[in-house]
Amino acid sequence: MKDDKGNKMSKHKQYEIRNCSWGYRCEQTWDTLITTDSPVEKYCDSCERRVYLCDTLDDLASVVAENACAAFSIKLIKPAEDDEMVVGDMQVPPIRLRVSDE
Repeated sequence: MKDDKGNKMSKHKQYEIRNCSWGYRCEQTWDTLITTDSPVEKYCDSCERRVYLCDTLDDLASVVAENACAAFSIKLIKPAEDDEMVVGDMQVPPIRLRVSDE
């Protein structure tokens, strides 16, 4: 994620986003969200949460890791799709642990 000055707060370049589903896909658009002092953060008055603009998979991985809402081009995760901007949060499936018979 980025702070209010646009600086990256954490780096997750080693992560790839796979097997995630929408926890919630918002009806809002980036343009309809409430502007803040940060160019990469807006506020959603529908769900009362901050929304972070993600231009890269690294940005999106950071937002997902923080369980925050993201706004990003669908092309970021599905390159063959139209360049639609979506808003919402991703849900990582639970990790299933295998019990050993040892």
